[in-house]
Amino acid sequence: MKQTIWMMVLVSACAPVEQTKLETNDTGLAIDTAVDQTEDTEDTEDTEDTEDTQDTSDTEPPRIVAQEGTWDVRNVQLIEDACGLGNYEDVTGFVPTEFEVTSSDETGFNLDAQTRCDVDEEYQIMCDGQDLEQDVLGGTATFMITNRFQGELEAVNDIGVDFNIQIVCDGFACGAIELGLSGGFPCDVILYANAQPN
Repeated sequence: MKQTIWMMVLVSACAPVEQTKLETNDTGLAIDTAVDQTEDTEDTEDTEDTEDTQDTSDTEPPRIVAQEGTWDVRNVQLIEDACGLGNYEDVTGFVPTEFEVTSSDETGFNLDAQTRCDVDEEYQIMCDGQDLEQDVLGGTATFMITNRFQGELEAVNDIGVDFNIQIVCDGFACGAIELGLSGGFPCDVILYANAQPN
């Protein structure tokens, strides 16, 4: 009988321990859940930080690209006439009244099949030279003109142009022409103009 009581006491004494373990386990699960929630929160914060990093307002605007088509040259002004040729000849006539822009992209455009214009990071334009000839004094002399188109691409439809022109004279009347100039050939002339699509 004493043995039976002793066994019951022993069983009773063990029962709370098991209950305590269950409570401990329950608490452990709650703690684990809290940790998981904390980690989830940290993950969310990391995601938000990532989204903030991607959402930057420092992105550069797209590059300006010159509009393709026919452009008119307007408001031509004489900037420099090294040999005084403008005293005898309308030097603005060395500037074309229009030009074609083709194959335009962020790096530049073409004026014709042989003439490429490069546009740098600051929108400064530098073109290959274009050569043409003009008869003067009834064909007794020929001006061989190299025109270098330079300037700035100010907008898709606006270019500030410097026409850097060098003139060489060929023919027996060239000596007579040089007598009337303040300097000899080659003669450098710079003209400024605005250009816009027509």
